[in-house]
Amino acid sequence: MKISLLCPTRKRPDFMQSLWDSVVSTSHNIQNIELVFRIDEDDKEAIDKFEEMKSSQVKVVIGKRGSGNLSKMWNECCEVSSGEILMHCGDDIRFRTVGWDKVVLDEFEKY
Repeated sequence: MKISLLCPTRKRPDFMQSLWDSVVSTSHNIQNIELVFRIDEDDKEAIDKFEEMKSSQVKVVIGKRGSGNLSKMWNECCEVSSGEILMHCGDDIRFRTVGWDKVVLDEFEKY
């Protein structure tokens, strides 16, 4: 199973990078994880940062500012995600537990 991290963000490019760096440095299998940002179309700083980060594992949804609440933004991220396990998060999340993704997958495998 693949894990998708769904993350609305605004005007915090350093947070975007720190989140991804923490994912990369702590995951057991980075190839099994994707990060999907939701960025407002007027947020040049975050869009520029995404352009630096983008890959098959780092995706984006760009939308109109004020077009919805946080739940809607997470849903927009979900629409382009490919994971079976979804995590709604903010850009201030930092992963610190080495192998956290294996722990999550092992728990899901029980059910």
